[in-house]
Amino acid sequence: MRHIYDHNGMRGFWKGIEAKMLEASLKGGILMWAKETSLDIFDNMGMDRKYSGFLGGGIGGVAQVSVMGPCTMFVTMCVVNRDPNVPVWKSARSLLAEKGIK
Repeated sequence: MRHIYDHNGMRGFWKGIEAKMLEASLKGGILMWAKETSLDIFDNMGMDRKYSGFLGGGIGGVAQVSVMGPCTMFVTMCVVNRDPNVPVWKSARSLLAEKGIK
């Protein structure tokens, strides 16, 4: 903590907060949407609740990872090696051009 404070002052503790807030809100939203949608589909098919819950949770987890992998890479880019003189959206565009969606 001392290193962060000595290097960036109090602002250092909040570096990357915008990207982290976006990441956190997407993480929960994607998981819940995918899980609940899957549960509804499986329930309409007449599947037993314990199996539909298991499958819905798995599908929600896969959806969450699919969204969070790129988001985590973006947050790391924003916090660690982003040029403060370049807008975030330009940094994101160059990161996607360089690394791709995978």
